[in-house]
Order: sequence, then C-alpha cells, then structure tokens
Amino acid sequence: MSGKLTTDVDKRLLRTTKFPPEFNVKVDMTKVNFPVIKRWVQDEIERILGTEDEVVMNTIFNLVEESRYVSQAWIRLQSRRECAC
Repeated sequence: MSGKLTTDVDKRLLRTTKFPPEFNVKVDMTKVNFPVIKRWVQDEIERILGTEDEVVMNTIFNLVEESRYVSQAWIRLQSRRECAC
C-alpha cells in the first residue's frame, strides 16, 4: 500500500469502503508513462472543475508519485480527504 496509514480512521475507511474490483490491482509506477498520465489528469480536472486547479493536480501527483506500487483505493481515499470532495 502506498504511503503510511496514519490514523485508525484511514485503516477503517480502507477496510470498510467498497471499491470496484479493479482497485485491488496495485500499479507498478516504474511501468507507467507518467507524462501521459499527468496530462490526462490535468485535462480531467479541468473538465470536472471547469478550471485548472494547481492544488488539486499537485495533490494527486504527489499521491501517485510517493510509492512504486500505488494502491488505487488508497489514492481515492486520500484525494477525497485532501480535496474535501
């Protein structure tokens, strides 16, 4: 799992939240073409929010870059907490 689980709330949310089966697959970030993903994330954030938001983009990039094997569920929980979505 990417990053350190810092609270019991994080552990409980990760254990009790229902995620799609695809979220069980860990992604090896050494095999990802990050510039392509970065551009896609920027486009999606702009499409969803209607404007470019550097804070949201940098938060997502930091979550993705922090570990070699990224847990999609962990990123989902962390990004929701950081962005208060």
